[in-house]
Amino acid sequence: MIPFFFGSGTAATVVAVVGSLIVLFGVGAATSIFTNRHAGRAGLRMAVVGAVVALVTFFIGKAVGQNV
Repeated sequence: MIPFFFGSGTAATVVAVVGSLIVLFGVGAATSIFTNRHAGRAGLRMAVVGAVVALVTFFIGKAVGQNV
């Protein structure tokens, strides 16, 4: 949400998406501390799952007629 306080349109959307992916990667990598798995793999997995969930949610919104 923060990028939309300072900007709008495509630029704010790109910053929000990239920022979200970075945070998702960081959270996934941090979970590797507790699971004893490779931090890069855990971070990538979390980022990919988050991106897929976001895309599915976006397309469901499109299907029911909600605009972003």
